[in-house]
Amino acid sequence: MHKKYVIITGLILFFSILWVSGCEEKHPAPGDQQPTGNSIIGTWKIVDSSPDNETYSFYTNGSAKDILSQVLDEEPLTTVSWFTYTSNETSLCLTSPESAPGSNDSYTECFSSVFSENASRLTLSFKGTVAMVLTKMS
Repeated sequence: MHKKYVIITGLILFFSILWVSGCEEKHPAPGDQQPTGNSIIGTWKIVDSSPDNETYSFYTNGSAKDILSQVLDEEPLTTVSWFTYTSNETSLCLTSPESAPGSNDSYTECFSSVFSENASRLTLSFKGTVAMVLTKMS
């Protein structure tokens, strides 16, 4: 029961960030870079996710891991969620391996992606709105 609660909480928080963000989509500026080869591979930290700490790690085998560390009711809680991903020059799609709440199928969310600052910064947008900005840690 606890594992199911943690997974559902993680998914709800992840998708809440997507829909609550009120920023405008950033269009590529001169000098912004699109992914080349394995630019996405590595560990990325969400910029300004305080008070929470959230990172995404992308692996060469097409898997991705989201680690969300937060404090709930004065107790530390870390949620780890696994996804598969596909990416190309302008998009990144994450697919949950398990059924989304209220569904019998896995859930896929696709973002437009823009790399900048020598591919060390990644802006992901959903339906024209910036969903998250990540900086590469490794």
